[in-house]
Amino acid sequence: MPSIGTSTALQAGARVGPYRLIKEIGKGGMGRVFLAERVDGEYEQRVALKLINTGEGDEELLPRFYQERQALAMLAHPNIARLLGGGVTDDGQPYLVMEYIEGVPLDVYCDEQQCDTATRVRLFREVLAGVQHAHQHFLVHRDLKPGNILVTAEGVPKLLDFGIVKWLQASSRAPKLTVTGAQPMTLEYASPEQVKGEAVTTVSDVYTLGVLLYELLTGHSPYRKTTAGAYDLQKAICEEEPETPSAAINRIESFPATDQQAAKTLTPETVSATREISPQKLRRRLAGDLDSIALKALRKEPQRRYSSAEQFSEDLQRYLEGRPVSAREATFTYRATKFVRLHKFGVGVAALVLLLSLGFGLAMSLQAERTKRERDKAEQVSKFLADIFTASDPNHSKGDSVTARELLDRGAEQAHNELQNQPELQARLLYQIGEIYRKLDRLDRAEPLVREALAIRRRLFGDKHIEVTASLYSLGTLLYNQGKYAQADTSQREALATNRELLGNHHYEVGVSANDLGLTLMALDKRTEAEPLFREAEAIFRRLLPDAQQDLAGVLNNLGYLSEAKGDYPTAEREFREVLEMARNVLSAGDPTLAFPLKNLAIALCKQNKYQEAEPYLREALPLLQGRFPHGHWLLASVQSTLGGCLLSLQKYPEAEQFLLQAYDYFRKHPEHEEKLIREAQRGIVKLYDAWGKPQQAEEYRQLLLQTN
Repeated sequence: MPSIGTSTALQAGARVGPYRLIKEIGKGGMGRVFLAERVDGEYEQRVALKLINTGEGDEELLPRFYQERQALAMLAHPNIARLLGGGVTDDGQPYLVMEYIEGVPLDVYCDEQQCDTATRVRLFREVLAGVQHAHQHFLVHRDLKPGNILVTAEGVPKLLDFGIVKWLQASSRAPKLTVTGAQPMTLEYASPEQVKGEAVTTVSDVYTLGVLLYELLTGHSPYRKTTAGAYDLQKAICEEEPETPSAAINRIESFPATDQQAAKTLTPETVSATREISPQKLRRRLAGDLDSIALKALRKEPQRRYSSAEQFSEDLQRYLEGRPVSAREATFTYRATKFVRLHKFGVGVAALVLLLSLGFGLAMSLQAERTKRERDKAEQVSKFLADIFTASDPNHSKGDSVTARELLDRGAEQAHNELQNQPELQARLLYQIGEIYRKLDRLDRAEPLVREALAIRRRLFGDKHIEVTASLYSLGTLLYNQGKYAQADTSQREALATNRELLGNHHYEVGVSANDLGLTLMALDKRTEAEPLFREAEAIFRRLLPDAQQDLAGVLNNLGYLSEAKGDYPTAEREFREVLEMARNVLSAGDPTLAFPLKNLAIALCKQNKYQEAEPYLREALPLLQGRFPHGHWLLASVQSTLGGCLLSLQKYPEAEQFLLQAYDYFRKHPEHEEKLIREAQRGIVKLYDAWGKPQQAEEYRQLLLQTN
């Protein structure tokens, strides 16, 4: 490791490697940060260039500098500023080159944009995602504060300054710091263990994140620091329990002017004004769940805090979805209240579900002895339960799927265990629950239920029965979604043949079966067999208009796929435009189903190199899916991948990287959606880094691609 140079400090206009310093944009105990531009003629780029302080006799500066460089080299996350390179100046002064983040501190951004509480929480969860990424690489930041979290014009928070990062795991890559004593930190955001000089772990960052969340929600610090000196503040951090955020709204605090900001006074009115809400409503919004979440992160004892940034983030997501949070005691009253708020429309029905659950075993034991009238009533009970479970169907719910999944799990278990003597009712419930699991993309849970329902119905009714074909259709769709096309072909052919025999050649169900079998044949590269099936379905649906308009849009969409597969992209574009127009007529503006025609039209445009025309369609599709599937979905990942490729072609590399990596991360974690999607994502990332001039990253993913093939 080279020694620290002793030259005079470099100033704006100086040349450092291939860069020219433009202006100083930051200064700290370790060094100065400049905005710089590349001037070697290779390509244009603005960067943040960090120079270590020289000639100050601090033997720890150089090890910390190399420690920061190694830490940044290990991290690749959309919410962390990237390391672009580094080197040593002609007179021996080390420097880092980092992604230049043009933004404002997180708290300033939220106040200037007058972000409401939910928006602040969502932004903060992105910060948590970046911190969790660092923790997964055994790195503790130790200096999280608003000035080290900048939000870009696009609303993306970025973590900066890993200058005092700590390695949790011994590694040859981790530079050795030899001096002991006071730990480096920013006192206002330090954890009790940092103040005391005790061991620092990832939950120390969790504490600091709790301070940040507290300030983001209330505008105030957890501790009254307007007149406190360093000793008093240290004592408060170690001993004083913060008041709840909802109570902190009542504070009136004045702050003197500093180098960074003018003098200001915080009142309930000024704080709430930056959140576009009254003080009373803001207090109510923070009271309860957010109070508990913030205070759990701020526990004095590390073991009582959230165990990770990820767990912290999950509790905030529960708050956003209106579900019970782990930070609060799970009393019956609390959970019941949450359930009622989640399902206001069906709260009366929920009470009946509870009664039904209590009396379920007894009711089932009596069913066998009842008359035809009672069997009819059992049929109504079946429909009633199916309606309850439909609350989990993403086509009906408003983001309440997690709680509904608990209902589904319980319903499936009861159907298995308590309906053995009522096979028809059992098959209906298993079929309905399996269908909803399929729509929730829980294919592993759906398949055994759908297969069991089919087996029961075959046993009850034989092969030629409408309920058997319904189960065959469901199984075929499920197998198609899993990429098991040959198996899907078998189920769908049987369903189509039986529907034709039972219902005739012009029935709606025949059109549906023909269309879906055509899709499977397309996947099997049997386009010649697929086209007449699509045309058959089109004729049936046109005859049934206007009732089948959405189905007609679906089959026209598949004809667009066929044109695309043939390489006839202009025809595909025309067909997809017709589909999109039809979809807009029958679907509401926020319906996530719109994402399909938007994505398909965009792909047809991209195939013709019409990237600028394609981009807005993909950007319209993205929020439709993000709002409905906050935890990811194959369609969302597909749109992200397509948008990333489009932005790559438009040379919008940073944003392209964000979307391509998000898509790859989903497909990598969900290989059931075909390994080819993983390979496509890897190829897109390799292409991006090659075009961007990042050979090291390109080679990393090229090797992954070779391993996958």
